[in-house]
Amino acid sequence: MNRLVRILLCLACLWASLSANADNSISADSVRTLRPVTSSYSFEYGAASTLDTYLSPLRYQGSTITLNGSWLKAMRQNPQRLILAFDASIGLESQLSPARNSRLYDFSLDFSWSMMYRWRPTEHFQFGAGGGAALNIGALYLARNSNNPVSARASVDITANAMASYSLHIGRLPVRLIDRVSIPVVGAFFSPEYGETYYEIYLGNHAGLAHCGWWGNHFRIDNLLAADISFGTVALRVGYHLDFSSGKVHDIVTRHTTHSLVIGLTHDSLNITGLDKSQNIIPAIY
Repeated sequence: MNRLVRILLCLACLWASLSANADNSISADSVRTLRPVTSSYSFEYGAASTLDTYLSPLRYQGSTITLNGSWLKAMRQNPQRLILAFDASIGLESQLSPARNSRLYDFSLDFSWSMMYRWRPTEHFQFGAGGGAALNIGALYLARNSNNPVSARASVDITANAMASYSLHIGRLPVRLIDRVSIPVVGAFFSPEYGETYYEIYLGNHAGLAHCGWWGNHFRIDNLLAADISFGTVALRVGYHLDFSSGKVHDIVTRHTTHSLVIGLTHDSLNITGLDKSQNIIPAIY
């Protein structure tokens, strides 16, 4: 009888232990790490200036409009530390010569991908640094030039990237301040010889068109400073965007600068249903 009681007690203890382990396993599995995508869509308008001695020795000035999209997400491997970012933009500029008797048009497409390692020293402040890749293509069109009216632009770069953000409240509104910077370090870019026409390139003169880019002959800095003012699930983005680039190759000097006002919308999105408080959410920007 005593032996039977001891056996029953042992079986009861074993059952309780297995049940506890199963409950812990279920609880651990039920707590998922969710990584929302921080999406921003913005319209930019501002002032632009361009110097391209392949087309003209004059500096042209005018206006620029740009549509921009950016998507940030914490990485699956180490979501607390690693961030992925993808940016895309399309821009159009219209500029006049100093005498205002000649017009220059500039069309551009930009795509960039980057990965950053981040630190969060306080609850409201985070900063990150890393690297990525960028692609830029575009063209300048100067109608008054009958021989060389177009200057094409193309580059592929390895970039250095940095980001910082700070969260605060203005009254009852949550506000997130953001600063993002990107600088090409090394890459390759396209440039014809000075005075070489694109018809000559079409006929087969392809020598010397591709060049290794570094800060001495191919420099650019892209800096976005913005404030995201939250209104529930969507935030209004207001900011300033600086884009400066310069180059010198084959005695062709280029300078391009834009100063733009940024207006847009930002939101964090999750492709899930049935979200509950037990799930761990790690955003790209706190």
